[in-house]
Amino acid sequence: MDEKMLQKAQKILSENEESKIQILEFTLASYADINHILGDRKADYILIDIGVNLEHFKDPSRGFSIKSNADLDMRYNQNATKSASTIINSYSLQELSKIFQEYGDFAEKKADELAQAICKERKHSPIQDTFGLKTILNSCGLGEKAAAVIFQAIRVETNDELENLKKFLEVFPDCLTSG
Repeated sequence: MDEKMLQKAQKILSENEESKIQILEFTLASYADINHILGDRKADYILIDIGVNLEHFKDPSRGFSIKSNADLDMRYNQNATKSASTIINSYSLQELSKIFQEYGDFAEKKADELAQAICKERKHSPIQDTFGLKTILNSCGLGEKAAAVIFQAIRVETNDELENLKKFLEVFPDCLTSG
C-alpha cells in the first residue's frame, strides 16, 4: 500500500461528514486476505489502489519514471523487500526474459537480448539507478517508449501486481453484501 495515496484517500473520504466509510488498510500482497481482514463483516463497497498513478511518476525518488534518475526502486509499499534493483541485479537471464515477454509483450528473441545485456553489465557492477538501466536498454536499440515498457514490466514484477490482483478477484465477491 502506498502510504501517500492512502493518506490522500482518507482525507477525501473524511471530508464527507455523513460518511460511514471505514478504511481498512492492507498491503497489495494481502488483498487476497480481505475475507480474513473483514471477518464476519461484509462490505457495501470495496475500493482498492491496485497500480501506478501519476503521483508515482512525479516523485523522482521512487524510481518509477524513465525520465529522471533515481535508485531502481519501483515499490508501492516502501516496506516491501523486493525492489526493482533486486530483480535487475539478482534474477537469472531466464527470469528476466520471462518478465519482459509476459509483462512487456516482447518477443522471446528481443527479451533474451535485453536480459543478456543486463546480466553482462551487472557482472561489472550492480545496476543501481534508472538511467543506468535506461542506458543498457538504449544500447540494445530500444527507444524511450519501448524502454518505458521494460520499466513497466519490472514494476509489475516488483509489486507482484497481476498475481495479487488475481488472488483478490477470487475472494472479493464473498466479502460484499448482497444487492
